[in-house]
Amino acid sequence: MDPAIDTLLNAAKSAYPTLGGQLTFEAARKATEAKEYARARELITPLLRNQPYNAEYLAAMGDTYAREGDDKSLRDFYVAQIQASAPQTCRRMRRRHASRRCGAA
Repeated sequence: MDPAIDTLLNAAKSAYPTLGGQLTFEAARKATEAKEYARARELITPLLRNQPYNAEYLAAMGDTYAREGDDKSLRDFYVAQIQASAPQTCRRMRRRHASRRCGAA
């Protein structure tokens, strides 16, 4: 285990929520670099739960699978993310097209 990861996590516990999230994310990146992929995913998961469309968090999670060479889990992760975001995307597109049909810009 990398002591820098533990230091970042201890600091995250004491920090304000926004800074705590940033420190936790940095700890996850360090865990990925240290090839502690499961630990990195454990750290990223709650961050994604709070911000499911955060591109940095999504990419970092995908990076853990890619660096580990787990192509199936990488694909499954991104497919699940796409499926989870599809209903919201469809609603936005419907509203946009509806406003255009009604003459709005």
